[in-house]
Amino acid sequence: KKGAKNKRQTSEIGNEDSYDWYLGKEQVFATLADVLGHQELVKLWEMNTCEEHFGNLFFNTAVSALENQENHSGSNSKAIAESLFAIMGYVLSRYPCNVSAASQLVRMVQTSQWTNEAKLATVVADCVGTITTMFFFLLLFVVFISDVKIFFNKNKNCEIGNLQGKDLSRDTKGSRTLSLFLAELGERCPQAVLAKISLVINHLDHESYSMRNGIVSLLGTLIRYVTKDQHNNDEKKNDESETVARMGEEQRVKTRNDLLDLLESRMLDVSSYTRSKVLQVWFPLVEFSKLLNRAYISCIVFSFNLYFFF
Repeated sequence: KKGAKNKRQTSEIGNEDSYDWYLGKEQVFATLADVLGHQELVKLWEMNTCEEHFGNLFFNTAVSALENQENHSGSNSKAIAESLFAIMGYVLSRYPCNVSAASQLVRMVQTSQWTNEAKLATVVADCVGTITTMFFFLLLFVVFISDVKIFFNKNKNCEIGNLQGKDLSRDTKGSRTLSLFLAELGERCPQAVLAKISLVINHLDHESYSMRNGIVSLLGTLIRYVTKDQHNNDEKKNDESETVARMGEEQRVKTRNDLLDLLESRMLDVSSYTRSKVLQVWFPLVEFSKLLNRAYISCIVFSFNLYFFF
């Protein structure tokens, strides 16, 4: 009997060791997101208002899991990420909390020791984009771009719109990840990024070529967005008054031309990497008929400058 008891205990320990924690995390996070999604949950508190500690607990748990690189690899990584985004979105949009969401996400971009910087940028961009669009929490994006403090070293912090070029050039990994993040975010929230583009284009004159490359990619994304939006509105003119349609079209054309001017100015960038990036961005724009002539001429001028001056 004693031998049978020891065998049963050994078997139970073996089952614990073989437990699929990865599958378990997917189920746990999905359950947490489902709990937060219930509209009646607030009735558990007096005055139908839960305490800040409740929201903080869920949000901090989601951020900690989001920072774990192991949660973003494997067949179940997409489901886990979606659940984490939902938890953060529900907390920020429905429940009181005093967490600094934008600061925590930026800290993740700047300090996480991920081996794949592009993957890190994509994950954070997906997070901000999901919360902004699906949970209609635009404040996270606004704070992230305009007011959030980014830590480039232990002793200095500054806003994204006021970062010094020397700080960006010293922290090559941080600036590269940030530039990738901006490019990815432009794909997910082009309209929101366009409204805050003035806060990041000043880095086109700073020392970090990685940051300039990211902004060049961002400009290409915004140009395609504005041009596509213009084509879609041309098809809807019959449903709008002529004056409103003309005013909207004039604004879109002006915005597109301003972005094109910024992109063209980078054709004479001091860094060959950035000049090469400009060409990579220009060629897809040729597919748009309204940009064909301007893009073609600009590429010729650029090639002429390369031949005679570089």
